[in-house]
This record gives sequence, C-alpha cells and structure tokens, in this order.
Amino acid sequence: MQPDSHMTDRSHVRAALYARVSSGKQAQAGTIASQIAAIEQQAATDESVIEPESHFIDDGFSGDTLVRPALERLRDLASAGGIDRLYVLCPDRLARSYAHQMVLVEELQGHGVELAFINRKLGNRCAKGWKNRGFCRLQASSAGIVRRSGAC
Repeated sequence: MQPDSHMTDRSHVRAALYARVSSGKQAQAGTIASQIAAIEQQAATDESVIEPESHFIDDGFSGDTLVRPALERLRDLASAGGIDRLYVLCPDRLARSYAHQMVLVEELQGHGVELAFINRKLGNRCAKGWKNRGFCRLQASSAGIVRRSGAC
C-alpha cells in the first residue's frame, strides 16, 4: 500500500498540538506554556511544523469531560482528515479517565491521526494500536487520584 502523498515528506505532515489545564491555579503557573514549549521542541526534533491555527488549547477545562471547546474543534478537524500527527504532552492531557483516553485514541487513529505523546518515552508514537496500555491506564488512574485529592 502506497503512503498518502502528504505523508511522504516530513515538511508536509499536517501536525497539531493539544494542551490542557483544568484550574486557574495551573493556568497562572504557566503550565500551558510549558506544555506547548515541550511539544514544539519535540515537533522540531521530528522536523514537523505546527502552525498557530493547529494549536488546540483548553485553558481551564476539566479532563473529566470530553466536551471542551478546543478538543471539539480538534476532533472535527481530525474527522475531516485535516491532521496527520497530533502532539500531546501525555495521555492525561487528553482525558483524565482511561476510558475517555481510549475513546479519543481510537477515534483519532480511526481518522488516520498519528499520536505523539511527549512524556511517554516507551513507544511514544501511537500510529497503529496503543502500546503500553497498562502504563496509560495506571497514568490515568493516578491523574484521577491527584485530581480528587485537590493537588491540582
């Protein structure tokens, strides 16, 4: 099977990023900026360009719900075939629960989106199937515990 023409040249990979913080306290601490910086650094290493209009940022929205403005725009663009690769700091930025993470991963991959998690060093790209599901389930569970404890 021949790869799509837009995927054969790294400069033509339609890359996007997703970043999220759920609280005003996190937003004030600049964690969105640090997420974006880490993602852009990895994208540059991969020789990918993420245009400003491909920055999907939910500032002050909980990861407990899938109804978030930037996430909905991202999902719409992926559905329309407008994204080849999505950079995210870690799975819990997509969603707090493992079930929601899997819904999003399956949906995005179904639209041909390659996922690149920056802080997930073992097989951090999820081109075909989500590797290390146990690790991601543990990370999602930890994120839920941290949220319920009031630490973030």
